[in-house]
Amino acid sequence: MRPANWAERLHVLGVAGVRAPLAGLLDNRRPDRDDVVGTQRGQPVRRTSLTMSAQPVRRDGGQEVLELVVENKGLMTALFCAPHPLIEYRTDLFVANNHCFIPPGERRTISIRASTTPDGGLTLAQTGWRLDCWNADDVAIAPSEDILLAIGRRDKMCREFLDYANPKKTTSNTAVTLAGRRPDPLSLPFLLRTGAVVRLQFAMAASQAGRPAQLRIHTADQAAAVAPVVAISINGRPMEKQLPAGLGIQETDPAHLAFPDSAVFELAGGTPKAGTNMIEVREANDA
Repeated sequence: MRPANWAERLHVLGVAGVRAPLAGLLDNRRPDRDDVVGTQRGQPVRRTSLTMSAQPVRRDGGQEVLELVVENKGLMTALFCAPHPLIEYRTDLFVANNHCFIPPGERRTISIRASTTPDGGLTLAQTGWRLDCWNADDVAIAPSEDILLAIGRRDKMCREFLDYANPKKTTSNTAVTLAGRRPDPLSLPFLLRTGAVVRLQFAMAASQAGRPAQLRIHTADQAAAVAPVVAISINGRPMEKQLPAGLGIQETDPAHLAFPDSAVFELAGGTPKAGTNMIEVREANDA
């Protein structure tokens, strides 16, 4: 049993007399040249495999606490294991035991704390988590079931994350339809022209029906001359929100910082229904 305040230390040793003895630590997918006598570069660190599970979220004062239990199932120490939020960019996190290492056959608990009233509106369970490791494949925990639909992350909803070498891929003048709980954001156009529409189709379980919901639509920039109006229709019920004017600059200069914003729609209970739902998103004015 470990004492209350304990620490672990990892020593990484490189072979003397070779060039870049730790190269295999940084790139463990490099060719393994054990059969080459007198090799001049470090050998790749052996890979391992991980599993991750989440404990029920608990409250501690004004914070919620999520504990991720990570277990090493392989034969090599897992190096520098770190959790990352899956569907939301969050800067409000306090992470204990971050970048930990896990010997073979052992497990470690990574504790994540955040305010119970986050600015982004998502709880720790709703956020979903991905764990990366220097020498193991990523493992993930999906957002909780009360997240009905999520596309990308708001810090990635701009043109520089798409193939803007081909502008036709980034602009939609027609209709785009995406289906599923977490559709691929690469199908989402960077710029939604007036008259174009994005349709989002998702399913809702009967046990979730009747509850109020919230829809957040994040932008990377808005037009400068005319403040845009975001119009949605969910199962035929129309709603609108006006966003403030932006810089209107990312269309011509994708790397330029702009004024992102979010349109937040409060949906009354029964608006999303059991079974298949359809959301349509369009620009209502000529911005």
